[in-house]
Amino acid sequence: MEHIAGLNPEGNENRNRIFHCIRQNKIISRPAIARELELSLPTVTTYLQELEDNGMIYKNGSLGNTGGRRAAGYSVVRDKYIAAGIDLTETYLMVTLVDLNGDVLRSEKKECVFSNDAAYWNGAKDFVDSVLEQCGRPDTVVLGIGIAVQAIVTQDHSGIFYVKTMDIDNLTSEMLEDYFQYPCLLFNDANAAGYGEIFRRPEADNLFYIGLSDNVGGSILIDNKPFGGQLSKSGEIGHITVHPEGKQCYCGQRGCLDAYCSASVLKRTLNVSIDGFFAGLAEGNEQYQEYWEEYMDMLAIAVADIRNLCDCEIVLGGYIGSRMETYLPEIRKRAAARNPFEDNADYLTTCIVKEEALSYGSALYLVHQFWEKI
Repeated sequence: MEHIAGLNPEGNENRNRIFHCIRQNKIISRPAIARELELSLPTVTTYLQELEDNGMIYKNGSLGNTGGRRAAGYSVVRDKYIAAGIDLTETYLMVTLVDLNGDVLRSEKKECVFSNDAAYWNGAKDFVDSVLEQCGRPDTVVLGIGIAVQAIVTQDHSGIFYVKTMDIDNLTSEMLEDYFQYPCLLFNDANAAGYGEIFRRPEADNLFYIGLSDNVGGSILIDNKPFGGQLSKSGEIGHITVHPEGKQCYCGQRGCLDAYCSASVLKRTLNVSIDGFFAGLAEGNEQYQEYWEEYMDMLAIAVADIRNLCDCEIVLGGYIGSRMETYLPEIRKRAAARNPFEDNADYLTTCIVKEEALSYGSALYLVHQFWEKI
């Protein structure tokens, strides 16, 4: 892995531990770091100086009140190194900047119709640049750009392996780098969202993320990382059969979960926005309630199947999943009724990361790559 200029390659392990100790504690003193990591004070001092010289940490006031000299506190310089993430859709661009702590620094959305041509990508570059310019630091280092797409991507994140919903089959990281002038990586949308979600759940090592957006996607996360499978298409929950010979799916099959639980099908069937649908549902709209009954049934089938296969926590995300908190008890009840091994479905939760989930996860991956080099 490429080494970061200004950091001694010999000290990677202890320096990395010290950096993450500071990051996790938000602010901590040199003696406290030494105690927590069981390192000598001279060792801690050496690596603190390296990190400070490289702009990754700074002295943030003083700590302690024992009557003697108060120790300097150290914190991470959150906006010196950042990454950008893009949620690429047919109708909008979402750009999210993630800082060195792994937190959202800024997130902005732009309505625009996708077109795979130079005019579109130049406009996308201008939008990303405008978001970056609002960070407020002239010396900010942009680590790269992660782009979440509705497609199966290659294992090295350099190209598209399979896509049916957008005209992006020729998209490559090399092409995108020509436009954006930063290192670029492509990510499957559900994997990007799942990656960001599990980072925000430090108690979880394994997770199944169901993305209920314009299409239904899924991501299996094992030991905090997406599991790709042999052909990078694991977790494709949108195309499991929940109703044999049921509704037609865009993939050509019938009865897929996507044909019942995607936001695009819902909007097209009822001619309503997602916000309008949930508002009408809350007001007792009978047509919406009838649709929602079938929706919950089909989703419960998928949830119960996933639980039996993976035996892990399941998270509902995406445009619809992020709005499901009110209906979670009922969906849990229906899923539990289909599981012979458990009498409840408390393993099912709604997402922590909401609207910016895809762009956040794509950028977070690049930040984590950088963490490994420290």
